[in-house]
Amino acid sequence: MGINFRLQDPPLLMAEAQYMYNASPGLTGTLKLGGWHHFGTFDDQHFGIDNRSLADPLSVGVARTRTGDYGVYGVIDQMLWRLPGDDPKKGIGAFTRFALSPPDRNLISLYADAGINLMGLWDQRPDDKFGIAASFSSLSPDVRELDLEKALFTQTALPLRNYELVVELIYQAQVIAGWTVQPDFQYIIHPGAGSLDPINPLIGRIPNAAIFALRTAISF
Repeated sequence: MGINFRLQDPPLLMAEAQYMYNASPGLTGTLKLGGWHHFGTFDDQHFGIDNRSLADPLSVGVARTRTGDYGVYGVIDQMLWRLPGDDPKKGIGAFTRFALSPPDRNLISLYADAGINLMGLWDQRPDDKFGIAASFSSLSPDVRELDLEKALFTQTALPLRNYELVVELIYQAQVIAGWTVQPDFQYIIHPGAGSLDPINPLIGRIPNAAIFALRTAISF
């Protein structure tokens, strides 16, 4: 292990603007808008340097180079209902986020998620949290087109990758002050955006997956 201060890599710039507001007394919200730009070079997701599809058997198989990459994103955090008391975080809150980036040089061109958090609603467990969320990742149209062309050129019934959807449930329990235990459940629809199963390609796409996890954290 070590630290490497890489000073020769192309720069990555990020900027974000934030606005805080009150939708009504006690129901605060935050709006964030941001973007980023990377000055490096990136491979095209569809075409080669000979302007042929990378799926074409006549292609040289070397991806066209794109200069720079960029993206924009937005975040909204909103308190929907506040539990009477001094703690402004206890109650019901919601969030949503999105991100966009160019489809010709990014595997994922659209990402969005949303969820609801509940905290302090149970008198017996005032510091526990419960949350439910879903996230959606859309593959670049260029990648989907490449999948289609691979199937046409090889005359093989290949799955066309399109999206991945994840639904998540979490419960964060405070054992004692500073120590939390968080069971986590995720159900993944179209893992790998519907990719072919690398272990058993004959069954087609990777099956939907259920994941159970347990996380613990100690703060002092």
